[in-house]
Amino acid sequence: MRTRASRRGPACVETLTDAVALLESTTAWLDLAHALTDLGAVLPQSGHTEQSGTRLRQALDLAEAQGSTAATEPAHAVLLAAGARPRRRRQTDVTALTRQESRIVMLAPGRLTNDEIASELFVARRTMEFHLTQAFRKLGIYGRHDLARALPRA
Repeated sequence: MRTRASRRGPACVETLTDAVALLESTTAWLDLAHALTDLGAVLPQSGHTEQSGTRLRQALDLAEAQGSTAATEPAHAVLLAAGARPRRRRQTDVTALTRQESRIVMLAPGRLTNDEIASELFVARRTMEFHLTQAFRKLGIYGRHDLARALPRA
């Protein structure tokens, strides 16, 4: 259906709406995100700018939840092109860490205590704990025991 709708034309919005409705009843979340992006891109041509923003934000949320840059980028780009101000993208991987957070998480999986890590890095223990907590949030983990799976192999 998305392929047929890509030709544009009067039936485009209807075809994409049908595609979205069909995909909403499946677990094909990335396909749904792409269909929502396509629908959001063509809705303004038929005067539905508010509905367009809603569909594009749904696509963006869905793509981010699936961790798909391939689906996130187009939705974000169409929102920007439409003049919307989408929220900042979530940062939830190793590349989102600051230099200090990276240094701390590299020491944390070992047997060093918080006091030992703070001493090693010449910072207060509370500062080290703050950075470690921020790193856990960005990595989407809950403690040191999850660091091994969250960090790339050295």
